[in-house]
Amino acid sequence: MPLPMPRLFLAFVCFFILSCSGSVPIQEFPVQASFDRDAFYFTKVRPLLDNRCVACHACYTSPCQLNLAEHEGIRRGATKIRLYEGSRLTEIAPTRLGIDAQNYVDWQKKEFFPVAGGGESSLMMALVKQRQINQAPVTQKSKESFLCPKDSGEMVDFLAEHAEKGMPYGLPPLTDAEAAIMSRWLQEGYPALSEEGLAQLALIKPEEAEHIKIWEELGA
Repeated sequence: MPLPMPRLFLAFVCFFILSCSGSVPIQEFPVQASFDRDAFYFTKVRPLLDNRCVACHACYTSPCQLNLAEHEGIRRGATKIRLYEGSRLTEIAPTRLGIDAQNYVDWQKKEFFPVAGGGESSLMMALVKQRQINQAPVTQKSKESFLCPKDSGEMVDFLAEHAEKGMPYGLPPLTDAEAAIMSRWLQEGYPALSEEGLAQLALIKPEEAEHIKIWEELGA
């Protein structure tokens, strides 16, 4: 049986991944990007997120409250605040997208931190790279940590302790082509869609309309 990888070496690998990163403050990005942001988002980024990320990160109870199903959720980032905490006796403030905060500064006040800021050195890319390095299938339940690392220092410690928690967790890693798409989008500042793109996002596709009709008829 091969010996487990020494923790010191794991820490070195994590440090190498994050050597250029830091705690990147939430900031506004230029409206204009150096490429057709709408086309790139709809043809490359959105399909990638839908196919590889939103199975776990698409709702209010997502790990670290990171919602990758909505662009606003990506820009909001993650938080260490647990929605479910057995020792908590008082309520916590809700964190609903589009309702409880309207900009990045307000989300920071609610203890959210960026995961996409910093491009190639972002926390998101660090986890993607970690899964490419550690591709072994998860054969047993990972030790629960609930750490949600918020900066490069915490990420080094987190991956040294939980080397199997690269993303997508427990699934095949992103291919080099998929990782390149993610990296390019993040380096461009994961720009928001134009007004035309937002309008396109709001359109209901014919196949979606058919599913909606079926559900409405079931409830009639």
